[in-house]
Amino acid sequence: MPDPLDELRAQRDLVAQHLAWLDRQIAARSGKPAPGPTPASLAPSRVSGGQATSQDSQDVAIERLIEQYQSKPADVHKEVKRGCVLYLFLAFGLIALALTAIYLLTPHPEPETPAQHSAPLVKSKKP
Repeated sequence: MPDPLDELRAQRDLVAQHLAWLDRQIAARSGKPAPGPTPASLAPSRVSGGQATSQDSQDVAIERLIEQYQSKPADVHKEVKRGCVLYLFLAFGLIALALTAIYLLTPHPEPETPAQHSAPLVKSKKP
């Protein structure tokens, strides 16, 4: 059974690697130079030596996949804006359709014709 202290140290190393990756991603997106290596990233991994090199190669492969499939922020902004405008027009169309359906499906009283009036339309003047 592995020692809990060793597991905690391994988890701490993994978190440090993840934080270093996050720092690199933030620096890449903000246009600032990437920060130098931190002491945590320079420290030898407490896992096994073979796992450390395979972990590094996995990190590189993961970063390449992220760069390959990641879309540009400007493209995402345009797509979101287009989607919002599309939903806006769709909502207006549905409201217009609902109002038209309500108007056509509700009964309307028929207008009275002059023959239905009991009083004459023109009143005669009495002298």
